[in-house]
Order: sequence, then structure tokens, then C-alpha cells
Amino acid sequence: MKTWSSSNSTVGYCQLLALSALLSLGLALPVSASVTPKVAGGFLHTVALRSDGTVVAWGMNAAGQLGDGSTTKRLTPTPVPGLTGVSAIAAGSDHTVVLKNDGTVAAWGNNRHGQLGDGSATDRHIPTPVPGLTGVTAIAVGTDNSMALKSDGTVLVWGEIDHGHLGIGSTSDRYSPTPVPGLTEVTAIACSGNHSLALKKDGTVATWGDNSWGGLGDGTSIPRLLPTPVPGLTGVTAIAAGQQLGVALKSDGTVVTWGDNEYGQLGNGSTTKRLSPAPVAGLSGVTAIAASYYHTVALKSDGTLVTWGCNAHGQLGDGGNKNLRTPTPVPGLSGVSYINAGFGHTVAVKSDGMVASWGFNNYGQLGYGGTVERHTPNVVRQLNLLASNGVTAHPVN
Repeated sequence: MKTWSSSNSTVGYCQLLALSALLSLGLALPVSASVTPKVAGGFLHTVALRSDGTVVAWGMNAAGQLGDGSTTKRLTPTPVPGLTGVSAIAAGSDHTVVLKNDGTVAAWGNNRHGQLGDGSATDRHIPTPVPGLTGVTAIAVGTDNSMALKSDGTVLVWGEIDHGHLGIGSTSDRYSPTPVPGLTEVTAIACSGNHSLALKKDGTVATWGDNSWGGLGDGTSIPRLLPTPVPGLTGVTAIAAGQQLGVALKSDGTVVTWGDNEYGQLGNGSTTKRLSPAPVAGLSGVTAIAASYYHTVALKSDGTLVTWGCNAHGQLGDGGNKNLRTPTPVPGLSGVSYINAGFGHTVAVKSDGMVASWGFNNYGQLGYGGTVERHTPNVVRQLNLLASNGVTAHPVN
């Protein structure tokens, strides 16, 4: 969750630049163009993007966060009706945001803090356009807040702001997209429910919001209402945010972390918080990162995963429920192309289009048809994100 991030995918930097170029020229991607399959874990729900630009969702639906027009939980993937041309997805506590091929954004679910960006505090049970928002190339969501990166490198924010994590210099909720002042040349964004990160084109990172546990990485515990550079952090290619946790992937395939470490989510073998970025020892060859409330995930160049941090619900996928303080391989899982993390569950897309999920499952957020949590990766056999109809002939697990 989001503690969630738009940069914890394996969508390449070149792809982001290409999309930015198209949008800056006023051109939209063809609706029929194939997109990279993705999956996003929310607090208690999961969303998946098919290669044809349609979306399915499952899990808790009390606020309409599945977008199917109801508030009925779904134990298996359920299409979001009428939604096409999607290129990216993000899942918050109980709201969902999607980026469309034409650079516009739609959102649905809980809206008590204006996190849907439609100017109201009214929940929406179906995808609802964010008015006036165009030229977007990336999205990210936190607990009750949302972010959008525009093709000109600027950032817009909306939703809850009680920790100052919208970066606009105040602590008053915003119900419509609002520019983050002075923030330019951004290439990626990430946020949690209390702080935010922005990756700049020079490989440096800026952060803002709550800093009680060092989540801003600036060497202090002082909250920041405006973007503040992370000292000494360079060569970054991707970012992710957990609860008071920052994660950065460097160009050499190594990872640095900072912030809260109560469950070992920094991966440094201890449970001591860190106020500044420090390398995750022994971890290399990483191509993508994801972070949730209290656990962290890394995708390696060989298509395997390592995980660390809180494991109370088996979200680390190692078969147990003991917290892990150092990166630990997820056994039996290979061929992974995309990763994301929810509050207590983890999800991955494989190169063959199949989705694997594991961890907390009280509302069916693993998507296999039941509510028993799984401590090892479980393939959602009724769903293939590469299939034309997104369904395989396999029975439900």
C-alpha cells in the first residue's frame, strides 16, 4: 500500500520518456495499443491491468473501491465495467486511481478526504474522471491521498494532508489536483499515507511530509511541508514508499532504504530506524522495488523475488510468518515481470501473464476464490493478463 508507488513497476524509463513525448506533442496512445500488464495491492483489495487496457479488481468493496458499481466484496477478479484505454493503476486504502492512454485520470472508491480529486467528498462506485487533469504520465496513491506526474515534470496532489504529505505548505485537505510548488524535472513519484517522494531526472530524490521515524531520509526527524532534497542520494532510477519508509533503486542494481525499521523492513539485519539512506547489504541485480506498510519487495534481473520486513500474514512468501530482517528469496517463484505490495499481501505478474498473490486474505484480496491467507505464492488461475479475455480454462485454486 502505499504506502504505494508508481515506481515500483518494471516499466522502463525509456517507456516513460516515450509516453511523455507523445503527450507533450498532444498525441494520445492508440486505444488498441498493448500495455504492460500490472497489478496493484491496496489495503484490502487488489487491482490488475490487462494488456488490452481493461481492468479487473477483487477483495474488499465497502467503499466501492472495486469500481463495479456495487459495495459487494469479490473473491475473484471482477471486470470494472466500461473502463478501457488504461495504461497504469494504483490502489490506496479504499480508493483506486487509473491513468488512461490519453493522459487523463479516473478514480473511484472512498472520497472522504477528496482523494478522488473530483472536487467533492462523495464516494464513487464507478470510475469517475478527475476534472481538468490532462497530460499525466504517472500516478501514485497513499492511504487517502493521490499524486499525478505530468509530462512537463511537475506534480499535482490531492486528498488528505494532515501530515503535510501533499507538499503544498499546508495541512488542509485538497479535493482537486493542486500543484506542488517549486517541484520540477520529476520522472517518478511515490507516496504513503504520511509522506511522499519524487525522483528527479538527475537521479536525486526529494521528500516531504511526516518524519517522525526518519521517513524523509534527510538525517532529521523534522516534518517537512515542502519538498526537501535527500542529502547524498544520487544515481537513483526508481523509488517506493512504505509507512515512514523510503526505498530507492540505484542505477547499479543496488538498493538503499531509510526510515522506520520496527519489523526489519529496511533489510539491514536490525530493527533500528535510520534517518538517512543506507545500502541493503548483499543485495544486487535488482530491477524493480515495491514497499507497503511494513514490508519490502525487490525483483531481480533473473525474474526472482526477495522480500523482507513484517511477515505476520505470510506476505513475504517464504512459507512462514516470522519477520525477516534481511532480503530472503521467495521460493519457487520465477519469471516475474512486475511487483506490488498491499497492506498485508504481495502480488506479482509473471511473464506469461499469470498473477501470483500471497499473504493476508480476509476479504479475498488474493483473488483465488477463498479467504484463507497463503504464506507462499498462489497463482490466480482464472486470470491471465495477456489473454484477450483475461481468463484461462484452469479451475479456481
